Amino acid sequence: MESGNDASASSWWNEHYPRHNSIFRIIVKVMNLLSYIMNLVTDVNAAVQHLVDDNFWWGFLSLLFILIPMMVSAFIYIYVIIKLTKYSVMLKFLLLIPALVFVPIMPFILLLWDVVASIRSYNTNESGNEDNEENNTNNEDDPVVAALGLVNLSEAMLQSYPQAGFQMFIVFQNLINGNAIRPWQYVTIASSLIDLSFELCTCFLFDKVSITSKATLFIFGLLAVTSRLMVCCIYSMPNTTWWFIPFGTELGISIFGCWSIISCRCSVCVPLRVHEGHDDIRENVRGYLMPVIVAAYNSFTISGLMVSITNLLFAIVACFMNVPQSAAITTLTLATVSCATNIVITFVPHFKDVRKDWLHINDNGESWLY
Repeated sequence: MESGNDASASSWWNEHYPRHNSIFRIIVKVMNLLSYIMNLVTDVNAAVQHLVDDNFWWGFLSLLFILIPMMVSAFIYIYVIIKLTKYSVMLKFLLLIPALVFVPIMPFILLLWDVVASIRSYNTNESGNEDNEENNTNNEDDPVVAALGLVNLSEAMLQSYPQAGFQMFIVFQNLINGNAIRPWQYVTIASSLIDLSFELCTCFLFDKVSITSKATLFIFGLLAVTSRLMVCCIYSMPNTTWWFIPFGTELGISIFGCWSIISCRCSVCVPLRVHEGHDDIRENVRGYLMPVIVAAYNSFTISGLMVSITNLLFAIVACFMNVPQSAAITTLTLATVSCATNIVITFVPHFKDVRKDWLHINDNGESWLY
C-alpha cells in the first residue's frame, strides 16, 4: 500500500493553484467533448465506407459499436432520473423526454451537460476556495452530476475500445491480404484511441486527479492500449481467430490479479473494494468493467506490469510468425516502450501520486482499481 504521510504533488497543486486546476478540468472536458464528436464522425464514416465497399459485416459491426453505447447512455440517464432523484413525477417525466426522443445523441447531450455544469460551477465558486470545496461536495452528491462520469466510462469501453480494435483488425487483414489501406482507416483508429483516453481520464474514477496525473494517465495509458491492441491484431494475420490468444491471456491475468488482491490479507496490498449490492450504479459499472480496464489500459501498477510483460512476450513471438516484418517490428517496439514505461511508473518514487490516482483509494482505504 502506498503511504499517505508525504505531501503529494497532487495535493500541493490543488492547494496552491485551485483556480488553475479548475480551468484545466474544464479544458479537458471540452477536449473530451470534441474528441467524442470527431470519433463519432470517423466511426460513422468507417461504417458507411465498409457498406459502400460491400463489406456488410464490417459495416454492421462498426455501426453496432456506435449504437450500443448510445443506448447504454440513455439507460444510465433514465436510471439516474427514476431511481436516484427525488424529483416529482411530472419533473421526472419532463427530464426523461430527451432520453426517449434523442437516443442517438444522448452521449453528446450528457457530455455537453458535464461541460456546462463544470463551467457554471467554476463561475459560481470563483469567489473563494472554501466555497469551492463546499460546492464541489454538493455537486458530487447530486446523482445526475455524479452519474455523468459513467457516460465517459461506457463510451470508452463500449465504443472507442472495441471500435479501435476492430478497425485495427481490418487494417491488419488488408495488410496481410495485400489490399489497399486508405487514410480514413488510420484516422478512425487514431480518433478512437484518443477518445478512449479522454473518456477514461474524465470518467468518475479520475475526474478529480491532478493535472500531472491526468496527463500521465492519458499519455502512457494511450501507449499501453495501442500496443496491446496491435499485438492482438498481429496475431490475427496468420489466422483471424488467433487475436483472442493474447487478448484472452492478458484478460485472464487481469482477472487472476483481481482475485489475488481480493483474497490477499497482507498489510502491503491496498484492499480492493468488493462489489456488493446493486444500489450504486457506479459500483455496478466499475465492478463489471474493472478487469477489462486493467487489461486494456493499466500501465501504472504491478498488475498492469504483469499484463505489459505478457504483451511484450507475445510481441517477441510474433516476430517469428508468418507476418510482415515491418508490422512485427513496429508492434515489438511499442510493446517494449510500453513495458519500460510501466516499470518506471511502478517502481520510481516520483510517480507515487500517479499510482495512487490510478488506484482511486476511497476514504475507507479501499481501491476501486488495481
